[in-house]
Formats: sequence, structure tokens, C-alpha cells
Amino acid sequence: MALAFGWNTSPTFDEPGHITTGYHYLKNRGAGFQMSTTGNLVLSQQWLALPLLAMNLEFPSKEAQQAAAAERHDVTHLFIFSPSNGWQRIVRAARAMNILLGMAFAGIVYLWSRRLFGWEAGLLSLAFCCLNPVIISNSGVATTDMAGALGLLLATAACWGLLHRISLWMVAGCGIAVGALMATKLSGVLVFPTVAGLCAFRLWWGRPLAIVLPGGGRREERRRWRQVAWFALASVGVAIIAFAVLWAAYGFHGEFGKPEQAGGPSIWSIFDKQPAGLIRRCVNFCRDLHLLPDLFLFDVSYLDKTVQARRAFLLGDYSINGWWYFFPFAWFYKTPVPFLIAFCGAAGVLAWKCLRRLVGAAASMAGEDGLWANAYGFVPLAAVSAVYMAAAMQGNIDIGIRHLLPVYPAIFIFAGSLAPAALRLGRVGLVILAGLLAWSAREAVSVHPEYLAYINQFGGGIETGHEVLIDSSYEWGQDLPAVEGWLAARAARPGPKLQVYLSYFGNADLRQFKLGDAKLLPCYFDTRPSQLFALSPGTYIISATMLHTEYGLVFGPWRQSYELAYQSLTEQVRRLETLLNDRTALQRLIESEGTELWQKRIRLYDELRFARLCAYLRRRVPDARISYGMLVYELTGEQLQEAMFGPVPGMKEGYRIKGTEGMKPGSLDFID
Repeated sequence: MALAFGWNTSPTFDEPGHITTGYHYLKNRGAGFQMSTTGNLVLSQQWLALPLLAMNLEFPSKEAQQAAAAERHDVTHLFIFSPSNGWQRIVRAARAMNILLGMAFAGIVYLWSRRLFGWEAGLLSLAFCCLNPVIISNSGVATTDMAGALGLLLATAACWGLLHRISLWMVAGCGIAVGALMATKLSGVLVFPTVAGLCAFRLWWGRPLAIVLPGGGRREERRRWRQVAWFALASVGVAIIAFAVLWAAYGFHGEFGKPEQAGGPSIWSIFDKQPAGLIRRCVNFCRDLHLLPDLFLFDVSYLDKTVQARRAFLLGDYSINGWWYFFPFAWFYKTPVPFLIAFCGAAGVLAWKCLRRLVGAAASMAGEDGLWANAYGFVPLAAVSAVYMAAAMQGNIDIGIRHLLPVYPAIFIFAGSLAPAALRLGRVGLVILAGLLAWSAREAVSVHPEYLAYINQFGGGIETGHEVLIDSSYEWGQDLPAVEGWLAARAARPGPKLQVYLSYFGNADLRQFKLGDAKLLPCYFDTRPSQLFALSPGTYIISATMLHTEYGLVFGPWRQSYELAYQSLTEQVRRLETLLNDRTALQRLIESEGTELWQKRIRLYDELRFARLCAYLRRRVPDARISYGMLVYELTGEQLQEAMFGPVPGMKEGYRIKGTEGMKPGSLDFID
């Protein structure tokens, strides 16, 4: 299913950067590194790019990179979309590597569930995992999210094992797992508060600690203060090994952005205007003493910079600092209903067993099946999920359910605990489980192969899911091949051909796709020069993310401040258009007010016009769908006139984007 999703789709937003970074680092070990990354560290990126080493690919020269930068195209476009390299084989190879990680993720879910609750529960957890659209879609794209979730799961398991049995092999394995995690994704730092909580729980529980000494000696330590001493000693060993693994992931190459490396100083300068907070001071301290690789510290600084404010969309509302409830809502709407039923069923069984224990209905819970009897083995899953969920709900990066992947193993395994209890009911329980699995399979088939766009019935279903969630939770720039095919089929049909307009959300190089004479409307990466052009009746293809104006100069729903600015700029543009046939007067007007000012006016007018059009289209049902994320609207002259100059339905008066309270007008966008 992941192959079906990733085989014939264009790169999603983050993939070109991850693949290019990984390949460049494998080939050059960081020397002359000129690309900024995104807080996603090099180990997983190198894993994604590993098969590319056998492909004889050409990496763009510095001269080509500089020429592309002048046209507002970066090195990822030159590398991934080079005709000699072939973007499809690059992306498919990298996605295949991530699918392997997804398979390992599902396998660990099965093994852990089987160990706690038996093989029936293991199979149920595995089935729910493999039929979940979030897991399928995020396994089928070459990003670092699955690697981060897998790494956090393995590191937590290794640390939990070390808290029960200390040996040289356990210390080494735990150090490797923690070091690999820290070189994979910065959110892996959450393993430390998780392990601290597990250690406190472990000491409170009072189980003996097994000590395996070099030479084969073994003993048990029951005194808590001695256990604390052993934990501290083991932690030192883990820290040393993890530190070495982190440096090894960067090839023991510490320098990055030095003056002798072209472009280095300018990369670090993006943080110059950032307030010197605690993280920045720590980064500077580590850089001065060369304690950690420069590229690792650069990613820490970059993440610290980007998490301060991030645009977000949920249920038609907008924010720059997110909502504490974003991820619970996103999980609820992106989860198939049969799994929600199974999850609630497992919770009900657990509640019933807790009630029985409280009222003394059973003198002993020995021999009981389900979560209660195996609560101790479920503790590390619960701990890492609780810590990660709390951090996610407190943070500002509310842009995609993919950031919640580390929580999913505990959820799948918890739901799997329903299997033993259900099977105790005999055929009735078997029918219930079979029905839930059949329903889950039907949900997966219903969205095949567009698993990324899945929204359950509580969110209105897949077709209207973009009204609930967008960005990487729904549409992430993967549908350009589908647009190509749709335009080719349209061109083959007889009859007059109206002008096609396209607004694309993504990071692909549009020059490498056969889009015919489609005229570009504002896109996320807008490489168009500032130019004045009229909209005409025709076919408007707009990505779901761009439809909701989450990105661009105009952010949020259409409101009075935008309408006033649009009307004012419309008058100015009309004044400019009246002089198009009089070049002398036109030149005099532009020079009197400044060429740069008019370029800004034209660009803002273009963005406002597009935002007003989107506000009009959001109230319409699309005339066609190329995919769930690419919507098609056929507009007549009258409809276009109404969209541009008629009353805007649903215009919000006095609307304020969450997080902008107290900001001065113009501090967020051109207008606020």
C-alpha cells in the first residue's frame, strides 16, 4: 500500500531537502555543506539516500547553484529534478528505504503486543497498524518522521531493558540506540525525561536489579540506593557511547560554515537577528569548544528559530502559535472509526477490570488477560507517549499528524489488548474482531492510493477533509503527475480549450512537469516575477492547502482589512493599466513613485486577488477533482466577476488570527 502511494506521485514538500542533504553528506561527509536542513538530522537522511550511491548521479556544481539561486531555485531542484538524474528513480529509491523503516515499525508493534498479551493481540495490533492511513502514507514518503518514531521507540525499549538488567552489552546497545536517535531527529531529546520518569517508577516499584559482571558473574541488587548507583554508572557509559555515535553519524566532521567554505557564514547569519536565548547561548558555547558537530548545532539553532511561531490551520481557524488541542483533534479525525471503536473497547475492558479490583470481586488478578495483568510491561509505552504528547500539545508546530507518530505504537498495542478479552466471548467476540478488521480494510481501500488525504466520517469524509486539516495532514504537493495526466486527457478532448490556471502547494520544480499552457497563480514557492496579468474565464486548478490561504502574503480568512486593501490596490492597478498604451506616461508614473514600490503593489495585488478568489471558491463545490488534494473549478465570466468584485460570502468582520494579539498592523503580513 505504501508503494502504491509513493510510486507515481511527485515529491512531497520535505522530500527534496531530505534526499539531497543525505546524498550530499554521504558523498562529501559535510565538506562544503551549503544547504540548511530543517531540524531533521543527518542519520535518517543518509539512510534515505543510501541507494542513490549506486546510481551515478550528478550533483550540481557551485556555479550552477549560484545561477539557480538568482532565479530563486535551490540546489534540491537542480539535483532531484535534473533530467540526467531522473527525479522518479531518485524519489522511488529513497521512499523504498523509508518503507523498510515502516515495516520495522509495524514489526516492533507486533512483537511488543504479542509479548504482553499473546499472539492474538499481536496480530490485531499489527493489522490496525498496517491498515492505518497515517502509517501507510508516512511510510511511503522519504521523510524523517518514521525514522524518528522508530528511533524513539527503540531507544525507550533499550533504556527500559537497561533499568532491569545492567551488562556491558546492554549499556552498549542502549548507548547506540540513544546516539542514533539523537542523530535522527531533535525531538528524540524527549527520551531523557521519559527515561527519568521510568527510572523513578522503577525504583518506586521495587523490583530487583540484575547485574551481569564481566566474566559471567551475575547477582541481584535489591537495595534502592545501590540501584541508583548502578543506574548512574550505567548512564555514564550510555552517554559516552551515545556521544561517540552522534559524532560518527556526522563522520567526525565538526566544522560547518567556516569562512573557507563558500556560503557558510551567510547560512549562520540567519540567526543573527534572533534573541540570544538559552538554547542559542548553549549552541554558541558548544561551538566555541567544539563539543558537538557544527551541523548538529546548526539544526538545533534552526529548530529553535522555527518553533517560535508557525502558521497552522484547524477546522477553518488560523493561528501562528497553534492550539493545545490540535494533535488530539488531528488524531481523532485521521483515525478510522473501527479503530476508534476498538480503542474504546479496550478502554472499557480496562475500566471494567479496574472496577472489579476496586470492589473486591477478584481476590487476585493472577491469570487475567488484557492490559491490567500486563500493566508493568506497558509502562514504557505509556511513559514515552505521555511525554511526547505533552510536548506536542505544548509546542507551536501544528502542521501535520506526522509529528505524532511516536505516540502510535502505544495506541496500537493498547487496542490489541482487546483481542484476548473479545475471544473469551467465543464466536461473538471473533465476529466483532473480524468485523472491525474488515471495516478497517474497507476504509484503507476507500482512499487507495491517496492515503495521506484520509479523514474519517466525523471529519466529514475524505472529499471535504481539507475543511478540517490541510498541509501534510491532507495534501503535501504529491499530485503533480495526476495533474499532468488530467491536463493531457483534457487536451485530447474535442472542443474549445479555456485558459488553465494553477496554484500549487509543494516544493517540486514545476518546470519539469508537463503542465501545458497553464498560467501560475500564487504558489507556496512563488518564483514568478512581479507581473500584471488579467484573469479570464477558464479552468482553475487549486491545491487544497492553497485554497485555505494558510501560506503566502495573505494569511487567514478574508476579512475587512483585506477587502479595503484590495479595493485600494485595484484602483491603483487600473490607473496603471490605463497607461499601458502610453509608454512615456507609464514610465513617468513608475519613476515618480519608484519601480520597487510598484513591484510590491503588483505582487500584493496578485496575492489579494487570489485570496479573494479562494474565499469565493471555498463556498463552492469543486466541478471536478484531479485528486482529493487538487480541486478543479470551471469559472464563467459572470462567476469570475462575482468572485473579484461581488460581495464575499462568509467574510469575517474583526477576525484576529490566534497568536497575533497585540501585534501592530503589518507585522505579520503586508496587511493585518
